[in-house]
Amino acid sequence: FGGLPSAMMMDSRGKDDVQMMSQFGGLPSAMMMDSQQKDDAQMMSQFGGIPNAMTMDSRGKDDAQLMSQFGGIPNVIMLDSRVKDGVQMMSGFAGIPSAMMMDSRVKDDAQMMSQFGDIPSAMMMDSRVTN
Repeated sequence: FGGLPSAMMMDSRGKDDVQMMSQFGGLPSAMMMDSQQKDDAQMMSQFGGIPNAMTMDSRGKDDAQLMSQFGGIPNVIMLDSRVKDGVQMMSGFAGIPSAMMMDSRVKDDAQMMSQFGDIPSAMMMDSRVTN
């Protein structure tokens, strides 16, 4: 990603879409996004300079779309999506001195596309796919 205020991902495979696009600026508080809907949940957000822990937990039935572009966030980012059909994680990170945990336990598809740059941290990508 280059010069975009937020990463974009589109998945048109399932019945129920969970679209998370975030746009926040300078929030000194913990933020928990928990979407357990059946139909549609659209969250548009963009993060910039947030010194806290962020937990994005999407337990959708069919699709979980996590769209995030982070810049200069010194915290732990946990993207945990337990869905049935499709998980697409496209993230553009730049200069994040923190631990990143991407854990996707899906049945059908797990697509992880990431661009990382200058991240002096431990990265754990754990994908348990039963296909």
